[in-house]
Amino acid sequence: KILMSGTLQNQSVYGAGVCGVSLEVNKSAGNVLVGSYLTLSGSSDLILTLGSFNAGSGIITLPRNLVKTGGTFVQGNSTVIFNGATATIDNINFRYLKFDNIAQIVTINQPIFVDNNLTFSAIATLNGSPINVGGNIYFNDTAWDGTSKIIANGGGSQTIYGAGVCGVSMESTSNGLNLGSNLTLTGSASDFSYLSGTINLNSCTLTLPNNFISSGGNFNAGTSTVIFKGANVSIGYAQFYNVIFKILWNE
Repeated sequence: KILMSGTLQNQSVYGAGVCGVSLEVNKSAGNVLVGSYLTLSGSSDLILTLGSFNAGSGIITLPRNLVKTGGTFVQGNSTVIFNGATATIDNINFRYLKFDNIAQIVTINQPIFVDNNLTFSAIATLNGSPINVGGNIYFNDTAWDGTSKIIANGGGSQTIYGAGVCGVSMESTSNGLNLGSNLTLTGSASDFSYLSGTINLNSCTLTLPNNFISSGGNFNAGTSTVIFKGANVSIGYAQFYNVIFKILWNE
């Protein structure tokens, strides 16, 4: 393990190579600054114990866990990519976040926040606390599930893109959540909820395995189609354009 400690005002991490061991920040004073890249490999963790870790505008690639027991994660304009088979994430505020391993099992220990875009390039399971997203959401993986939840709660316009699926429940309190492509939720326990704000389905297809929950806000169906494929579903108030009921999940 590499331990970055002491009271030096600024310690920096440079280079396009990899760090093959865990990196821990435990500084009683000062900052650790990331240059353009920080790539950990193997079974390495990024551990924040004390002090400030400033991600800057870097691309940080982690094969395993991001552990925060103390200190501060300064997101800057950085992108954090988890590309290992397992990942555990503590309470972190990200700028951009990406999951990129088709066999990856992710556990969110406490709610995390993504101020800009969240991308599911490849993942297997997402469990634990919710992910709050202020920007766009990209679903590219076509088969995953989990017990977590994705909450779109941006103050401006947000759009969901991608040819993949969402394997967990989704909730929206966004000021303007838009479907930019068809969206399919999978998993028998996955609900779609809009609680406040505005959601625009445009001309897309929304496919749901379970409940459609509404408790406020503005629902704009456009010329969309909503497909319910669960055996038992609960549908809140909404004025749909097209609705299809399919009982068999594999139909």
